[in-house]
Amino acid sequence: MSRISVTKLCVFALSAVTTPLALAGCSGDGPTDADQPPTSEARVGSLTVVSGQDQSALGGEALEDPIVVRVEDDAGQPLGGVAVEWSVEQGGGTVEPPTSITDVQGIAEATWILGMAVENVARATISAVSPVEFRATGISHCEPPAEPVPVGGAAGLPNYTESTFLGEVWSGNTNAAVVDIEGDGDQDVVVFAGDNAPPVGGGSVFILRNDGTGTLTKDSTEVAYETVAVGRALTTLDVNLDGLLDVFYGQSREEEGFSNGFPNLVLVQEGGTLVDRASMLLDPYVEEFTHAVASTDIDCDGDPDVFEVSEGNVRVNDGSGVLTMENDRLVGRPSEPGVGTPTWGAFCDYDRDGDADLFELEGDGWAVLYDNDGFGFLEAAPASSIPDPAVSFAGVGAADETWCKDVDRDGWPDIVVAAGPDEAEAGGPAHGRVILWHNNGDGTFSDETESRLPQSGLASAPYATTPYRMLVEDVNDDRWLDIVYSAGDTRGSTIFLNAGDGSFVEHSIGQGELSGWYFPMDADGDGMTDLFILGAERLSVVLNGG
Repeated sequence: MSRISVTKLCVFALSAVTTPLALAGCSGDGPTDADQPPTSEARVGSLTVVSGQDQSALGGEALEDPIVVRVEDDAGQPLGGVAVEWSVEQGGGTVEPPTSITDVQGIAEATWILGMAVENVARATISAVSPVEFRATGISHCEPPAEPVPVGGAAGLPNYTESTFLGEVWSGNTNAAVVDIEGDGDQDVVVFAGDNAPPVGGGSVFILRNDGTGTLTKDSTEVAYETVAVGRALTTLDVNLDGLLDVFYGQSREEEGFSNGFPNLVLVQEGGTLVDRASMLLDPYVEEFTHAVASTDIDCDGDPDVFEVSEGNVRVNDGSGVLTMENDRLVGRPSEPGVGTPTWGAFCDYDRDGDADLFELEGDGWAVLYDNDGFGFLEAAPASSIPDPAVSFAGVGAADETWCKDVDRDGWPDIVVAAGPDEAEAGGPAHGRVILWHNNGDGTFSDETESRLPQSGLASAPYATTPYRMLVEDVNDDRWLDIVYSAGDTRGSTIFLNAGDGSFVEHSIGQGELSGWYFPMDADGDGMTDLFILGAERLSVVLNGG
């Protein structure tokens, strides 16, 4: 009888039930079961975290250690050859590679690059068992602010020695911006003139070029736009990071046929002039009602972002100048029926953690302080953080223009709000008011208007006739911030000079020809703060003689 090999006997015995897989398994030349990867993930018994949990890293950067999982079979033995899928569930970012194969020890690992968020979650998944999650904390790129530098005592009123009257050239002047248009070191002025009478027929943007001595001359070529409407929403920013300041202008006049307002303007410096690139840089490019606008780098990525008040639009810069609307970044904004439309917003780091927080105001009803998480997500702080607006603004009309600056140089930004006269006073005496909320340094503010900012009653036209304006700047070059409240008509303006301790002394100025809205600038390049005055139908420059 001939000898039958073990291999042939195996094949013969199983021939009635054999399959290609069984034949392969009986081959005496192939690998054993111990050498093969699992043929089905149905054998998987568990997926567990080995290491990499609860790490932290700067937003947009990789964690120091990989995230690691282990796969075992139902007997608790490691399984090699199992595909582990990695995904990001929260915070953005990526996991590389997207799929890892377990080794003979059942181990798979990946590198996790965090997104620009505080809370980050990644997930490891295989079939047949529940996935596991990793959590990590993103660290903001924002840097804590520097401590304030001690300065000397306060100075008195500036010596305004010369006034250059630029003429009654334009009607309907609505706003202005001080910008070095040519990059030559001289501060020029951009003037916005719109048709105040409905229906809005259009307007123009004029450039007043500075010859370096404080003499401003209207550019021979004006920048005309068919839809420039009455608006006070303006901010300057280097939107495309080319080293030149650009102008974002929000249009806010609602007229028949334009119920949503007008598209905002993004005036970019090109070739020594301004060109509207809003249709290219605003995503989406839509008609809006923008009563005010503020800009800052809300996510600390090195480029300026924009907040459009009224609509509540947060526009995030992609680094090339494109401002994309990401309104999910604003959390806790009042939206109940009957809640009024916000009229002003200001950024400042009120809690000194290095990022730009937001104060938003609706002049007749509410105010909200938003805390930035360091990545540009703004969540409403407790209402108890600020005084009750109904109490602070009692007896005046709509509270409006707002600044958030450190008026007492203690390192903690304070909130200064301008309130116009009550419209019920139209036809009679009309008075505005400036409100000061002092930062207590513990996340709360207190109303210290009476003790720090006494005022006799600010002259102002009825708001519906001529809006007031306010600026918080150092107008007398003593490094203490002062407050200028401009009536906008012949009733004049008021300067509250800082006494050197965050309290203020009232001075009335600017009646008659010097009335209007004030914009600080160094017109003649001598290092002292001069004033550009924007009247409804006249423009002037006042030089500071020291």
